[in-house]
Amino acid sequence: VIDPVLKIIALDFGVGEEKAAWTISAYAFPYGLCQWFYGPLGDRIGKLKVMSVALMAFAIGTAACAFVPNLAVFIALRFITGVCAAAIIPLSLSYIGDKIAYEVRQVALARFMMALMLGQIFSSSLGGILQDLFGWRTTFLVFGGGAVIAAGALVYESIKFPEEAKDKPFSFKPFADLFAMPAGQA
Repeated sequence: VIDPVLKIIALDFGVGEEKAAWTISAYAFPYGLCQWFYGPLGDRIGKLKVMSVALMAFAIGTAACAFVPNLAVFIALRFITGVCAAAIIPLSLSYIGDKIAYEVRQVALARFMMALMLGQIFSSSLGGILQDLFGWRTTFLVFGGGAVIAAGALVYESIKFPEEAKDKPFSFKPFADLFAMPAGQA
């Protein structure tokens, strides 16, 4: 949603577009970096629970973007929302893999990926339309409100379909193996 409103945000804060573009990096960097964190957490306490909390935090952070007084606060909120958004796609894919029968899993994954692509396509268009009609701040309120609705649906699903808690302690051991040196190469 940020691309079509970036120029307007830069004007609103009285900065150049290159400085306002930090809002994109502030979201994208933690989004990519934090995805690996949520897999073990979702396995330990439940994927739907983790997605619910992350999506609610994302929703609050997104809506809060409408009230920022300056670019620095906006960038900080975009960073936080990037951290939170990182949970959604990997845990969704994992949840589909856990819960959908193998025979129909490909169809479920295709539908999920189609929804992701349509969301990306229409969010920019919708963001531009909302910005033109109501301003960029309202755009963030609307998208934050939509995320609250989605988070509520996930909370409902996590209550309706509780996941078993794992008895093993939370660990990042699988990731440690990625960085271990092969035997004999010390």
